[in-house]
Amino acid sequence: MKHSHNNGMTRRWIAMVMLMMTILCGRIIANDEIPGADQTRPIALIHAVVYPVTSPAIEDAAIVFDKGRIIAVGRDVPIPSSAEVIDLAGRHIYPGLIGGPSDLGLTEIAAVRATNDRAETGELNPNVRAELAVNPDSEHIPTTRSNGVLFSITAPQGGLISGSAVLLNSTAGPTRT
Repeated sequence: MKHSHNNGMTRRWIAMVMLMMTILCGRIIANDEIPGADQTRPIALIHAVVYPVTSPAIEDAAIVFDKGRIIAVGRDVPIPSSAEVIDLAGRHIYPGLIGGPSDLGLTEIAAVRATNDRAETGELNPNVRAELAVNPDSEHIPTTRSNGVLFSITAPQGGLISGSAVLLNSTAGPTRT
């Protein structure tokens, strides 16, 4: 019992050091994604194995994009003469994922209260709106996007009534549900 105060101080000191390392390392290796330029001509991804959402995989398929939208998917897809053609032979293309409920954008560093908006005090918080609490500059959003998750449900947690959720489009920001 004599050392309990000392152990508490040591744990807090270690937690602070770990937090500082996380912040410093995060600034060194993390960076914001720079959006690409607007599409100026069609793009065709050819010779790939494409996994559509509603049908089996398509071998040796093509996907054609124009103005940021998919305009054709399949084997015998006409490719515009002005298209930039990218050969993806042997590669696989999957649809973007939809992440389940999480606290994405509501918590940056769990140990720092100022960056933790995932839960409010009290049992009844129907007034809490995740769309207002989401940090659009969270480092977790581009990390999630780079792992293929394009949409995610973000919701406050805890209590009997936690508040309302929001559907995050990781490429555009929150959309109220």
